[in-house]
Amino acid sequence: MMNEFYRRALILALVMLICSFLIDIFIGLIIQPKKNYKTIIKVRGLLIGITYSALGIVLFIAISWPLTNIIQYLVNLW
Repeated sequence: MMNEFYRRALILALVMLICSFLIDIFIGLIIQPKKNYKTIIKVRGLLIGITYSALGIVLFIAISWPLTNIIQYLVNLW
């Protein structure tokens, strides 16, 4: 069960990174030729911030999952 959870978390993280890369290319190729750089910087920063915060949440869950099992085992042992 743990290996399945880690595999799904890593796949989700890779999908989010690929999507952020594709969105970055989309912004660079389509929006950038219009020369509205303030909007480009705001949208790009917003999308990258959302993507990496979601990635951080996924990795935090993937790391904290075994810690909760270890703590629960120690409490039951005591």
